[in-house]
Amino acid sequence: MPIRDNRNIRKVQPHIVRNLKQNVVKKPNTHQNSPVNINDRTYGESKKIWNDEVVYIIGGGPSLKGFDWSQLEGKKVIAINRAFEVMPNADVLYWTDSRFYRWFKEGIDKFSGLKFTCREFNGKPSDLILLKPNSAMNLDMRPSFISHGNNSGYGAINLAVKLGAKKIYLLGYDMNSFPGQSHWHSGYKSTHNDSIYVKMIKYFDSIPNELKKLDVEIFNANLKSQLTVFRRCSVEDAIYNRAYDPFRNI
Repeated sequence: MPIRDNRNIRKVQPHIVRNLKQNVVKKPNTHQNSPVNINDRTYGESKKIWNDEVVYIIGGGPSLKGFDWSQLEGKKVIAINRAFEVMPNADVLYWTDSRFYRWFKEGIDKFSGLKFTCREFNGKPSDLILLKPNSAMNLDMRPSFISHGNNSGYGAINLAVKLGAKKIYLLGYDMNSFPGQSHWHSGYKSTHNDSIYVKMIKYFDSIPNELKKLDVEIFNANLKSQLTVFRRCSVEDAIYNRAYDPFRNI
């Protein structure tokens, strides 16, 4: 009798499990990004919010120290990490380091724009859109994935393209540090190692060719940046959207 009972339990269990899965109520997403189950984890989606727009991505390089942030008002903006503190009206906030939310939780919770990351962590806010990380050195255009390039600057470019950017200006993508200054802000609660830039830069090499196929332009608004795979322009030309590629149509 006990053996027969055990067999009956095994026959019933799959049916019960199927019913439980069918009756799971998914938490609604305030930004209408449908949750997708990948490898037993629930991820959101990066749907288009722009229609071939000019988009500005704010990095953390010290070249932006003293920058007049009001110049970006009314423009499409993706704030990386602490840039949301000076651009609270940015369209998007993106970060890669899972510790970032723990460090700046209060401000992030108040931020009203879209919030994206690719690192799962405990206690994440309900309006955070979690994307599945891809470490490959190429852009990932799948809605629920993102190539992070081992740094937030790379991931933000991938995100901008998927959100509908047609022309992208990079601000604060210095990939180097001034003496005694690693960021335009006061930094983070961890030691900053300048040698990390060498590793970061390698990830960007394939992006220009990929963007050309997607018919997306990108300019690095820092004439002294160590990131040289993109055409560079002045911050002023970026603000007034005057940068152009003379060889684009050749």
